Amino acid sequence: VDKLGGIDVEVKDYEVNEINHYIKEVNGSNSKLLTHSGYQHLNGQQALSFSRIRKVGNGDYERTERQRLVLKCLMDKAKQVDAVKVSQLFTSLLSYVQTNMPVQKAMDLGMTALKCNGSFQTMRIPVDGYFEPQYVSGLAVLVPDIKANAQLLKEFIYNMKVTADEDVPVY
Repeated sequence: VDKLGGIDVEVKDYEVNEINHYIKEVNGSNSKLLTHSGYQHLNGQQALSFSRIRKVGNGDYERTERQRLVLKCLMDKAKQVDAVKVSQLFTSLLSYVQTNMPVQKAMDLGMTALKCNGSFQTMRIPVDGYFEPQYVSGLAVLVPDIKANAQLLKEFIYNMKVTADEDVPVY
């Protein structure tokens, strides 16, 4: 976030104290706290703290919305940067990622994503109505209907309707 110059997001009234809580938790007295709600330009620590909020609003659902918003803002910013700087950003980013994907393949996929002219669409899994909330070992969890969510994901990715008799592989 900092290497792209920060991001601009709307911070709701009930999010300000929570963001500040997470900022102080990591940075202590050297924190740059938010003083008000509304549209804000967030630095990396503030954007991370914005993404972590889960105890206000619509809980974890709203938290994942904030995370998707931060990623969308970063993609929009990265599209405005020249190819050399994007390559440097990918190299820096990959030092924080553990994957079995070859580095060049990850960079190629990232560059392909940046070349997409349309906006990105996102989908939250499990899909509303296709999970069962349960408590497991004292923790609230969502137990998804795997087959239904796999079918809905296939429809989302391939923009096609899956018929009831079609078998969707689950891995």
